[in-house]
Amino acid sequence: MRSVKGKLVCPRCGFTRDASPKDLASMRKVIVFERRIEAKIITVGLPPGAILRSDVTCPRCGHKGVYYWRRQRSSAESSDLIERVWKCPSCGHEWVEIE
Repeated sequence: MRSVKGKLVCPRCGFTRDASPKDLASMRKVIVFERRIEAKIITVGLPPGAILRSDVTCPRCGHKGVYYWRRQRSSAESSDLIERVWKCPSCGHEWVEIE
């Protein structure tokens, strides 16, 4: 509630009532801080099974916390390889480790 010309007014619904000196004194003592936080959803092209590792650091930007997933790669020359693909959510850098 806000004090406007000796009345208490609700900023949301507009309800008003007369303010007594006791009401005005209590309003001076109470201060309410509001902070609105907006979340941004960033899509970095991760597969559904990606896992976040917070102890790994991106070699390009230094961001701590990188996603990884495994994929199987086959080639004609060798047997199937399992790769661990890492991707940084901050800069999008992607690198591969062969397991």
